[in-house]
Amino acid sequence: MTQVAAGILLRNGQVLLGLRAPGGNCGGLWEFPGGKLEPGETPEQCLVRECMEEVGLLVEPVKLISRVVYPFPDQPIELFFYQVRAGEGEPSPLVHQKLCWAPVEELDRYAFSPANREALAYIKNV
Repeated sequence: MTQVAAGILLRNGQVLLGLRAPGGNCGGLWEFPGGKLEPGETPEQCLVRECMEEVGLLVEPVKLISRVVYPFPDQPIELFFYQVRAGEGEPSPLVHQKLCWAPVEELDRYAFSPANREALAYIKNV
């Protein structure tokens, strides 16, 4: 089973989102920065590495929000969603088509993978 860690970065009532490139699994959908765990990596270590690689931000995992096993058609994925705190600087779209700071109250306007439901519910209630 593939394991993925994703970071929920909240700032001034907004959350950081990345738009996946078209094609592939979940292509063209919005997501939270993060990625696949490498062998021997903890979800927290993965999240720090992936956020630096994807958006150029050093993050600190604050707390685990949700752990979800989602049955994608080709392979189930275990997702770890963490609330994170970021260091100085602004994110850059190093991997995503684009990044945006989405107002929490407008998250329903964005197309996400259904695997993100629990994380979205948490964000809306923060």
